[in-house]
Amino acid sequence: MTDINERIAKAKGWTYERCVVCNGKHWYDNVKYIQKNPPDYTTDWRLAGGLLEEMAKCEAISITQFPQTWGIWINNNEVIAADTPQMAIALAWLEWRLPTPPEGE
Repeated sequence: MTDINERIAKAKGWTYERCVVCNGKHWYDNVKYIQKNPPDYTTDWRLAGGLLEEMAKCEAISITQFPQTWGIWINNNEVIAADTPQMAIALAWLEWRLPTPPEGE
């Protein structure tokens, strides 16, 4: 999950840098937040909701609960399924924002 959170954070402009005060590495969003871990888009409803809202401004979004998983559709095309709705939203956002190039490219 951390890798997914890191990819989203980097796409949203967060950086992972050494702190000049404590010499530890921290995540910075260049506005007001400094933290040791990337934002938790995969479990935090507030953050996942922000991703969903961002996608919904541009696309038709649908979320469906199945017996064992959650599915996200963007414009009636299934994008991703995951164990939790927050994880499905995070993975769908990554696919929507940073699509995987077709093989051979």
